[in-house]
Amino acid sequence: MADHDFIARGLVDATLSLKHGASLKFKQDDVEIGVWLSAWTGKEKIWINGALVSELRTIGFNP
Repeated sequence: MADHDFIARGLVDATLSLKHGASLKFKQDDVEIGVWLSAWTGKEKIWINGALVSELRTIGFNP
């Protein structure tokens, strides 16, 4: 998928690092969706318009 395909789908910011995980932000009309994924623990967080709506741990270590 080309970069312009992601932008057309509303991607406005994306970062990736082993230390801080992956962060994606999408904006479509008046809705902003943020996603954060841990590279180490499998923890995931999802925000819609700044409100945390989901926090899960799906892969990785379960302390």
